[in-house]
Amino acid sequence: MMGAGYHGKHAMSNDRWNDDAFYTRAHWRLRFMWLPKRSAITGRWLWLRFVYEGTAMWTGPGDAVFEFRYHEPTEHIIWQLKGNYNV
Repeated sequence: MMGAGYHGKHAMSNDRWNDDAFYTRAHWRLRFMWLPKRSAITGRWLWLRFVYEGTAMWTGPGDAVFEFRYHEPTEHIIWQLKGNYNV
């Protein structure tokens, strides 16, 4: 799975192309987080609360791959207001 694992303080890769490609494809939904995940923006643990889950599907030869990123509700709203989703 792309972007899986922990790389320093931030959960996702620092590769700018990967971030741009993910955020242009991602579909966001609010869901309850039962298992701990790290925030893609702040790197804090998100667990036992509602969070925004972004899902991007990568296709090509072979099976489709899904990549997930998570935002806290307040940081997701600030992220949208800043206009960072238009990459």
